[in-house]
Amino acid sequence: MRHAAPELRKAVASGMMEHRPSFRHSRGIWMAKKKKKAKPQAEGVDVESTEQPDLWQQAHRQAMTVPLNELAGSLQEILSRRMTTQIAGVKDGKTITRWASGEITEIRDLAVEQRLRTAYEIAQLLLITEPPQTVKAWFLGLNPLLTDISPIEALNAGQLRETIGAARAFGEGVR
Repeated sequence: MRHAAPELRKAVASGMMEHRPSFRHSRGIWMAKKKKKAKPQAEGVDVESTEQPDLWQQAHRQAMTVPLNELAGSLQEILSRRMTTQIAGVKDGKTITRWASGEITEIRDLAVEQRLRTAYEIAQLLLITEPPQTVKAWFLGLNPLLTDISPIEALNAGQLRETIGAARAFGEGVR
């Protein structure tokens, strides 16, 4: 949880969200949920299904507003410089370090920045409920929802929507 975006950490810490077992607890899956409000919910509204998109929206907003140095630094810390280099599709890992240090403040290739921001968004989503080593393993592992390629390869190939979908499925416990 310490690697999750500050807004997401604040939501959990302030009591807006809490960690408790989901309906899939028997499989060892924990999900972040909002505390129930005192007022009654309208019939037919699935409270659980409305909570997850809020977290996704927060992670998306964070990924779109984070400065490049924080974006690259966070991915390098969580995943590694080598994995971040592969996602970005750049030849030299020193480029990632230059972005993270602030030596380079702009990415020239928009597709590279899009891949990095998508990877950051996914990492923030997964860090809500998973430890950093699990997030790293998820990025490395062959994923059946991505036709048995790793999320790193899918991001590098520009399969951004598919990779986000696979991350959401993992976060929801659909494996």
